[in-house]
Formats: sequence, structure tokens, C-alpha cells
Amino acid sequence: MNNPAHTFNTTKSAPGSAVANGLSLCSAGEFHAKAPSLSGRIVAANWTLEIFTSGGIELEIGAKPWKPFTAGAGVLYPPRTAYRERLRRESDFHRCSSLHIIFEDRRGHLREKVGDVAFIRLRDAEGTAATLLQRIVLHLDGGSAASLRALGAFYELISLLLSAESRGGELLMSPRDVASPDLVAQVHGYLREHLADSVRLEHLARRVGLSESGLSHAYRRLTGRSPMAALRALRVEAAKVRLVRGNLKLEAIASETGFADAFHLSRTFKQILGVSPTQYLRGAAERSSPRP
Repeated sequence: MNNPAHTFNTTKSAPGSAVANGLSLCSAGEFHAKAPSLSGRIVAANWTLEIFTSGGIELEIGAKPWKPFTAGAGVLYPPRTAYRERLRRESDFHRCSSLHIIFEDRRGHLREKVGDVAFIRLRDAEGTAATLLQRIVLHLDGGSAASLRALGAFYELISLLLSAESRGGELLMSPRDVASPDLVAQVHGYLREHLADSVRLEHLARRVGLSESGLSHAYRRLTGRSPMAALRALRVEAAKVRLVRGNLKLEAIASETGFADAFHLSRTFKQILGVSPTQYLRGAAERSSPRP
């Protein structure tokens, strides 16, 4: 971009030159920009895949007119494609973040898939491709084990591209599960460890090696609810145990289980269980009393 004060771009080079089936990862990185910014002419030397994770941007690809790309969309540039990027104050997009990789395809797998086109628009509504890109960027410059995880995510991403549905000049990324039921155990383990802390989705996503959107989609597919809804339920369960013990005041229970105060605990408790902490405790006492 021509406005360095408004952009932040990090790129990590892939260690070595591992090649499998003619495919090799060259580099990966993330990009952040805010308006106003306008790039010079960029030429993709190799295949380049970019997924926009927040905000939006306008692209001028080859001789095509400027086109908008928003979060959940992406673009696949074949080698030697020229393009420019811009963010304008008068447009709908004032900020943009994206993840990208540059790679070689020596056997022409993707060219066979997409044909002789200037570029391909991608639709990644489930966040599957973004999740794999996040793994690549996160692990690429780590040690041997981390680099292998990055390469594994890279080959899985290429497989996803090759199996994507092609429709009207777009590749529709299939919502393949990039997580297993083990993800639920990982999420719940982290939440229980940090029950009294201020838990943010970005920290949880980093812990399990997924993007925020990837974690949210994968966890919801496995459980039917969001990770933050699970956190509230776990906090209420922990509060129930402390209530029955009977030796702590509501304010102390709230502090131990991550609620802002006793009122916050009571409100969330009633939202989830349908009764207040006092009503729940009264019912528990009645259930435990010996019957005549």
C-alpha cells in the first residue's frame, strides 16, 4: 500500500522447500489496513490465496473494474496476475484484515480446476479456509513440529480448493469439519481453567489453533451453541455447587465463578435455569430434607 501509516503486513517464509504432489508453500502472512490506502501494482509471481476476515476492500484485478470484497470472501490469483488494492474514506469499507498464502503448483492441479482465468472469487461463509490459513500463519515459523502442522493445514487447504464447487466464476468452500469432538473437550478444559478470568474468544481460539470464526462455526456444529454460551453455562454449574455448600455469600460465589457481581450472577442464573439462586437453593434444601 502507498500509505504505510495505514497498513500492517506480516509475511513468514516457509522453512525449506517441502514438495508433495508438485505443491509447495512459499510464504504466509496477515494484512491489516485502514482508509485511506492505495497499493501500487502488485504482480503475483506464484499462486496467491487471500481470505478477508474482517471489514472489506476494493480490488482492481488486471483490466477489470474495481470490485468489492468483504469478510468471508476471498480471491485466488494465478501466477503473474497483476492487481491493486484500495480503501477509500467515502466507501463502505474503512478497515480490512486478511490472511494470505503464496504457493507453487508445479503439476497444474489448480489450473486444471479453474481453467484459464484472471482470478477466482472464493466464498468462505463457514470460515473453513480462514481457519486453515490461521493455522498456517500461526505455526509456520515455529519449530519442526509446528512447521509440520502448518504444512498439514496447507495441504488440507489445497485439497479443499480442489474439491470446492465451481459456480459462476466462484469457488464455494465446503463446510468440511476442521475439528473433531476433541475440540469440545479442549474448549471446556480451557474454560474451566479460566472460569474466574475474563475470557475472550480470541484467546480461546488461539489456544485450540483456530480462527475466531472457525472456532465458533466448528463448536456450534458439534454442540449447537456458541463457546461463550458454554462458558456461561459452566459458570452457572460452578455457582450451583458453591450455593449448595452453603458457606459462601452470593458476592463471593460471583467472584469465584467469573461473574461481575451478585446481580450479574443472579440474572444469568435465572436466564439459564429459570429460577433465581435463592429459589434454587430453597428447592435443593427441600429435595434433600427427609420425607415423613
